[in-house]
Amino acid sequence: MRRIAATLAVVGALLFSAGSAWADYDDGFAAYQRGDYETAYREFLPLAEQGHAQAQSLIRDAVIIVIRVYAKTDVHQSSDTTRKHL
Repeated sequence: MRRIAATLAVVGALLFSAGSAWADYDDGFAAYQRGDYETAYREFLPLAEQGHAQAQSLIRDAVIIVIRVYAKTDVHQSSDTTRKHL
């Protein structure tokens, strides 16, 4: 009887944690879609570390987007600063 109870407790814990993982993915995806890449990263990172391929892909995409945005900002700021000094 104890063995069955222990098995059910383990299965219940696994099912609960799987639901939590999908909730994190859904929260991360919603953040990604609205452009909140920092929140998306925080939500996706634990999943990506566990091997979740979609989370890994979306983290990569978010990082690329952020790098492009900052690169464009730096280029414009740099050219403005250069013009001021000329």
